[in-house]
Amino acid sequence: MFLNSLFLKQFKDLLIVGLMAVLVIGLLEGGLRIFWPQPFKTVYFGQPPGLIDPDVGVILRPGAKWMMQKPEFNTVFELSPEGFRDKVDHSLPVPFDTKRILIIGSSHTLGAGVEYEGIWSVIFEKYLLDNHVKADVIKAGMNAFDTASSVRFVEKLFPRYKPNLVIIELSTAVIMSNPSYSETKPSVNADGFIKIVSEEKHDLYFISVIKRLLRINDVFFANYNMKKGWGPILTVDSSSRKHQVEVTEQWLARAAKYLKSQGTKLVVVTIPENTQMLINARKIKIPGIDPQVNDRELEKFCKEQGIFWISPLDYFSQQYLLQKKELYYRLDGHMNSLGHKALAEYVFRNLYSTLN
Repeated sequence: MFLNSLFLKQFKDLLIVGLMAVLVIGLLEGGLRIFWPQPFKTVYFGQPPGLIDPDVGVILRPGAKWMMQKPEFNTVFELSPEGFRDKVDHSLPVPFDTKRILIIGSSHTLGAGVEYEGIWSVIFEKYLLDNHVKADVIKAGMNAFDTASSVRFVEKLFPRYKPNLVIIELSTAVIMSNPSYSETKPSVNADGFIKIVSEEKHDLYFISVIKRLLRINDVFFANYNMKKGWGPILTVDSSSRKHQVEVTEQWLARAAKYLKSQGTKLVVVTIPENTQMLINARKIKIPGIDPQVNDRELEKFCKEQGIFWISPLDYFSQQYLLQKKELYYRLDGHMNSLGHKALAEYVFRNLYSTLN
């Protein structure tokens, strides 16, 4: 009888604690939904932006418009009739004294998380014009583009636009995901409903807040992300990393060869991952990890191929320490407006003498 009473009392206590926990979580979740929403949602205004292209794979649909909502930002994407997140019409030939620059890249160059005026390619073009460099910058950022897609897109767009300079963005995430080299056209499964933007998540808002709070500390965040999945692409002796660098080099060599045959220079601009930048800036020691390893190997390769190499890793690290402000969204991982501005400044400084 005594044991039964004790068990019943403990059960009641646990039930009360459980109900109180549910109540607290419910109040917290309700408060966040009213005062500090943490959505993960994409809203299409019309057809989904993904479009099958037989030469490239999947590109963005001309005229597409959609909104991406995440805990750290709410961005509307609106594409031009040419299929770029661009407000300039590049269909006409440029004047003889104007340099046309084609910038191709992934969601960093598309400007995920920032408004149009804050995209690095837009700011870069403004720097050129403000410094009396007549330039026409085609801002061809595409969501989920790897280097293979970028190179194929260069080959597709070049005959139409005939740029004087081509810039390919190369992020750490892209290096990690690049497919093996192939001369054949990409194979795409047509399902009639292609989505290449963020899928909606249904996490409780307070879970998103906890994730953001855990990412505040640089050392914890860096070590967490290395274990989460970034480690292999920054581990010096990783065979998978070496393979990914090799296939990346093969794709870049193809682009350089093609552009050389057209009398045009190729520039590669790398975009480090946030954790990579933090490790470099804070000199965080993680066994086997070197934030500079891919830059060293790819820079050497690019110099051998006559490719102009620009890596802002050290510059980003300096800016982060000096400004004491974030250059990336910690939860999402893309550059924020300060990151885009820093990248535009660095690319401009490196290319100004070439373009002037």
